[in-house]
Amino acid sequence: MILVIVAHADDEVLGVGGTIAKYTQAGESVIVVIFSFGEGSQPLFKNELIKKIRIKESEKVGKFLGVEKTIILGVPDLKINAKDKDLIERVNRIILKYKPTKIFTHSLSDPHKDHRAVYRIVLDATKDLAYGVYTFGVWNPIYIRDTNVPRLYVDVSETFEKKLKALKIFESQKLSIYQLLPSIFLKAKLAGWTNHCRYAEVFYKVR
Repeated sequence: MILVIVAHADDEVLGVGGTIAKYTQAGESVIVVIFSFGEGSQPLFKNELIKKIRIKESEKVGKFLGVEKTIILGVPDLKINAKDKDLIERVNRIILKYKPTKIFTHSLSDPHKDHRAVYRIVLDATKDLAYGVYTFGVWNPIYIRDTNVPRLYVDVSETFEKKLKALKIFESQKLSIYQLLPSIFLKAKLAGWTNHCRYAEVFYKVR
């Protein structure tokens, strides 16, 4: 069982898309937990409309990648509080329920405050648990932290194209995804070069 915990719908594909596809194709169960609908990304539209769109997109992406279940916590966009004890407890209960072999979540190096908040919540939720926690970047082209911790390289040469197709499903996020594409390709190529393959995704083990 693999657990992917992210701030917004599309973060799971941006950071772990190729790895999710690889694990599910190998028969591994993957659960995705999304904190917020990401309604703040479309300020010109009503929140309820954006929420419906993002839910539909997330479910479609989950099905496309073979995800067993997508859980949306419904926290308001840009309002994820790393010190919210109830939120930490909710995440803790999800982890205890599914007992994952690996947990993937955001990096503390990411400039997006919601991403850093999710990282802190996951670390707090797992502080008394023996689960491996691996971090990934979305908006950070390089890592400022976590550079001296063990790294996990996943060869996604066979699933990188599927990751790109999954990103296209998030039609409501075309602009931000387009901005990130150069970084996505660069990081995948560099990680692949290090891992002696065409494309790879790299994760930093922080627990």
